Amino acid sequence: MKSLAFVLAVVVLVALAVGSAIVVDTTEYAVVTRFGRPVRTYTAPGLHFRIPFVDQVVRLDARLLMTEPPAAEYLTLDKKNVVARTFLTWRVDDPLRYIQTVQLRDAAEARLAAVTSSEIGAAFGSVPFDALVSTDADKMRLGAIIDQVEQRVRDTAAREYGVKLVSLRVERLAFPQQNEASVFQRMRAERQRNHVIDHSRRGPRRSPSSSAPRGRSSRSGSAPRPTASGPASSRRPTGRRPRSADRPRPRRHASMPRPSRQTRTSTASSARSRYTTRSSTRTRRSSCRPTRRS
Repeated sequence: MKSLAFVLAVVVLVALAVGSAIVVDTTEYAVVTRFGRPVRTYTAPGLHFRIPFVDQVVRLDARLLMTEPPAAEYLTLDKKNVVARTFLTWRVDDPLRYIQTVQLRDAAEARLAAVTSSEIGAAFGSVPFDALVSTDADKMRLGAIIDQVEQRVRDTAAREYGVKLVSLRVERLAFPQQNEASVFQRMRAERQRNHVIDHSRRGPRRSPSSSAPRGRSSRSGSAPRPTASGPASSRRPTGRRPRSADRPRPRRHASMPRPSRQTRTSTASSARSRYTTRSSTRTRRSSCRPTRRS
């Protein structure tokens, strides 16, 4: 009996020791609550203890978190609608206040999205549209406006929710669907106006005829080439078809071998011999024809 009681006492002590130990990781915070009321907070990693079966442990993520609220439509000072999509990076800075106000991550993200939307709406409503989107760098102040919104959201989140806002940036700035057509038409008109102004500053273009080199003359104003006539044309052998003046002389391809002088001489002599043979054949045929009797 004594041994059994000793074993039971040892088991109970081990269970109490295991139940009272709290191991806090480097990526989390631990908040000890007693009957639902926070009593202690552990932000440093290590081994800690609690009263078993009485105290409960709530663990919070200590890492950097990112939230992307849904896109919202805002109105500028000059009554123009603009759609902005933002994203936030944040972490839990005060675990005790975080547990007392929001407790869960989804609730914290909803609160941050509401505060961000409210601050962006107030900031966009106090500036004209050209301060957000403009081709003139002096008029555009989107970066400064977002920095002011970030500071206001950071102060509100730290004071009310125990959250430290690391950064707030605008991911996309667009127009509503019903306003895209009119905006694009205005952009095209502005671009055409700038093109006309640039063209007038550069001056009229020079014509291609004036830009041609002085040494070359146009084909329409050039004098006709002289053609061979008189004795030069009579030197050609009889029966050879004269080359037309408007027919271009065929060009020899660069890859074709140039004939030697001996080849050219033999070609000319063979052409003369063929011409002599044809003439003699015609003479024989004409002499062999019978004469008509009267």
